[in-house]
Amino acid sequence: MNFDYSSGYPEMSCFDDNAIETYFQDLTGQIKVDDSITNWTLSIEISLGGAIGEKEICIGKRGITYLKDKEKIIGINISLPIKDEISWGIDKKHRFNEYAKRKSDKGVTIIPVDYAQFKDMTDYVESSIKLSLKQVFTDGITLKGHTIKL
Repeated sequence: MNFDYSSGYPEMSCFDDNAIETYFQDLTGQIKVDDSITNWTLSIEISLGGAIGEKEICIGKRGITYLKDKEKIIGINISLPIKDEISWGIDKKHRFNEYAKRKSDKGVTIIPVDYAQFKDMTDYVESSIKLSLKQVFTDGITLKGHTIKL
């Protein structure tokens, strides 16, 4: 699992990437995959942010498949609260698109979020990443007709 800190936003470095990596390895270590897809790469892209007022985790069910590169990408978007919603939230400044809205729930798994359940940004981000990764592999991913599932 690779983490991209290129955005420069502080919440991208507020979690323990080693703990997340260990969780991911433990989670996926128990999954058996067909030999015909062992040379494929599964990438999971996690984005923090979204439209103002979103209180949810969105997981793309189908993802994007690149046959030539033998790669499948699954996208996860974890909404972030602003300080008006909770004390440990982020500043609103140009971080959100107030007009961006999800067009439909088709092809997306939605997990509602209650920011009040978390003590700070680190607790929220780490918990949300773990929850979303578990959901991805509980629902399962289909790759070349084979299901990758817990």
